[in-house]
Amino acid sequence: MIRQGLYRVFVAARASLYLRGPIPTDQAQFRWSRQAKNSFFSASLTLILVGCGASQPEGPYYETQAFQVDPVSSKDRKKLVQAATKILKSRPLVVGLDGRQKIIRQAHIARLPLVVLKAYVLAGKIHKPGAEIDILIPVSHGKKVPVTLITKTDGSVTILAATKTRSRARQAAYIPRFRNGDAQWSSAHRKTLRLAMSLLPKTDAAFLSDIPLSRYKTARDKRKGAVYLQKGCTAEIRVYNRAFDMDKLQFVGAPNRPYPASMRTVLHEVGHAIHSQPSRMAACQLQTQEQKLNTRIKRYNRRLAVARQRNDRRLAEQLETESRAIGRARKKLKSLAKAVESLMDRGPVLKAYQAATGSSPAPTVYGRSSLKESFAEAFALFRSDRAALKRAMPKAYEWFARGGHLKAADRQ
Repeated sequence: MIRQGLYRVFVAARASLYLRGPIPTDQAQFRWSRQAKNSFFSASLTLILVGCGASQPEGPYYETQAFQVDPVSSKDRKKLVQAATKILKSRPLVVGLDGRQKIIRQAHIARLPLVVLKAYVLAGKIHKPGAEIDILIPVSHGKKVPVTLITKTDGSVTILAATKTRSRARQAAYIPRFRNGDAQWSSAHRKTLRLAMSLLPKTDAAFLSDIPLSRYKTARDKRKGAVYLQKGCTAEIRVYNRAFDMDKLQFVGAPNRPYPASMRTVLHEVGHAIHSQPSRMAACQLQTQEQKLNTRIKRYNRRLAVARQRNDRRLAEQLETESRAIGRARKKLKSLAKAVESLMDRGPVLKAYQAATGSSPAPTVYGRSSLKESFAEAFALFRSDRAALKRAMPKAYEWFARGGHLKAADRQ
C-alpha cells in the first residue's frame, strides 16, 4: 500500500498604520486669516510614542510611529512663538502652504499658523533626522489638522500644511469581499477599506480577485494592524482593531488630500499579496497535482487489494510498473513543493525589486527588517503617498512608476 502524500504550504506577512483633514491660515505674506490664528494649537508638548522602538536610521525615511499631540489653541501662541524663535536660531525652517514653499525668517514667526508653530516646536523636541512624519494636530471643536513634518539630515525642518482638502471620492477598480472573523466589519471601516482599494488601478486590483478581507479583533502579535495569510492555494488579508486605532493620531498622503492611516496598513498587505502571487499560483498547481496523485494512489491501492485477493500475478506485475511511476510522480511533486517554498522565500517580483533598488534602504524603519517588508512598505507608500516614497526611496518610486512589479509578475 502506498500512503498519500501531503505537500502543504503556508506563509504569513505583516502591516502598519495612518490618517488626515484640512487647515486654516493667517494674514501677511502667507495670506493667513485671523480665524486660523484662533483655531489651532496647545502649549503642552507631551508626546506619546506608539509602536516599537527602533534604532535611528540613516538618510531620509518615512516615520510610521505615531505621536499623540496635545490640543492647541490661541492661548498657546505666545509660548509657541517664543519656543519657535529659539529653535530657528539653529534649525532653518521652510513652510509649504497649499504647495507654495517659503523660507521662514525671524520676522515671520509670529504670523505662522498655530499648527505650523506646534509642529515646528515638536521638531525641536524629537531627534529623528531624515524623517517624514504625518501627524494630526487637535484644534478647537474636536477638529484635527493634518500636518507633514520633514526633518532633514542637516537639521533643517520643512512643514507642509493646507488650507483646503480635496475630495477623496474615487471610482474603485476593485470591490473588496468582506468577511467577518471573530469581529464584524462596521460601516465606517468598510468605507475606509473601499477608499483604500480605490487607490489601486485595475492592474493591481487583479491580484486581489479571490482574496477576502477578514475582520478580527487582535493578532497574536498585538502590534500588528493587519496580516496577509497564504495557505496552499488560498489567501486572505486579516484586518485587526489596531489598524484603525492609529487613525486618531496619523494620516497618510498629502495634507491637502489626507487618508486614514489604516489605509496604508491594508495597502502594505496588498503589497505582500502581489509579491506572493507567483508562489500562490505555483501552490495552486501543486495542490492540483497532489490531488491527481492522491487519486492515482487510491486507485492503485484498490487494484492492489484485488490482486492480492485473487492472487493475480499479471495484475501484480502491472501494479509494479504503476508503483514505480507513482514513485517518480511523487519525486516530481516534492520538487514542485520545494519550488513553491523557494518562490515564497524570494519570488520573481522580489528579485526584480531588489535588482532595481540595489542597496537602497527601505522607505521605513520596519521595511528595513527584510526584503519582503521593504517591498510591502514601498508599495503602500507608492499607492498612498508617492511624494513620500520618492523622497525616501527614489529608485523604488521609479520602478513602481514603470510598472516593474507587474512586469515581474507576468514573467512568472
